[in-house]
Amino acid sequence: MSIRLEEVSLIYHPGTPFQTAALECITCTMTKGDITGITGPTGSGKSTLLQLLNGLLKPSLGQVFIDGERIDQLGGEKLTQLRRKVALAFQFPEKQVFELTVREDIAFGPRQLGLRGEELENRVCWAMEQVGLPPARYAERTCASLSGGQKRLVALAGIVAMRPDYVLLDEPWAGLDAVARQHLKQFILRLKGEGTTVVLVSHDLEDLVEISDRLLLLKEGRLIMQGPTRTVLNHCSELVASGIEVPVWHRVLLEIKKQCPEVNLAVSDVEEAADELERLLRSAHLRCCSRKQEHSGTRESGA
Repeated sequence: MSIRLEEVSLIYHPGTPFQTAALECITCTMTKGDITGITGPTGSGKSTLLQLLNGLLKPSLGQVFIDGERIDQLGGEKLTQLRRKVALAFQFPEKQVFELTVREDIAFGPRQLGLRGEELENRVCWAMEQVGLPPARYAERTCASLSGGQKRLVALAGIVAMRPDYVLLDEPWAGLDAVARQHLKQFILRLKGEGTTVVLVSHDLEDLVEISDRLLLLKEGRLIMQGPTRTVLNHCSELVASGIEVPVWHRVLLEIKKQCPEVNLAVSDVEEAADELERLLRSAHLRCCSRKQEHSGTRESGA
């Protein structure tokens, strides 16, 4: 099963002088069990698309399906059930932390699901371990005493404690230092390992390509490119033309490709980029040696 959008458009203030198309005719599928990254320039509709996926926004045109069920017409209790199944963390989710202690904040959601006693405690501890917050060290800490990055992990633990099938994250790395970014990436990969489907929105392509199975590229509300991550990366020049800031190693490879068309742009991190450069240098060395041998053979024949 999966998330599927069919010719979805969202128009703000329709029929007025302020009419604006936030999304136009979006058709795509986000496969269950995958990590899907959504990127694009500021104002391209990334966050709007994410909010369509758990019913916060409804499309003006088109249909949205979750596991085969059309969700854009749901309301009442069915919509509440959908949001338990499809959890959304807004940008800066640490602002959603409101209880006194870490344990109580993470327990809030599961408690609404009816969990009590040992079952509730086990769920809270499991969620804390998933995000890298050892319960013995953090469970009784007051939320006010935590750093911004730790509050973000508490907020995310509160989401995964609900055991949703889908987790939607809007700009999850915003404002985090390098260590916290890597920690969060490992958390997202653990979610995938647990069978959870993850959809990420980020303007930072470098972070997305490290962990995403598929990429969607939005520009001015339109889906202009989608596919497996490595396939999309092979169109690096088109990404640059669309206003996407590609990783440094892609810019280096893109410049080399202008003189050496055999360069493979489908690399997802700096190690793979280094391997590609090594391959190119080895290939160039072999060609150089071959030419020298040919030239030497020609001289010997002439002699």
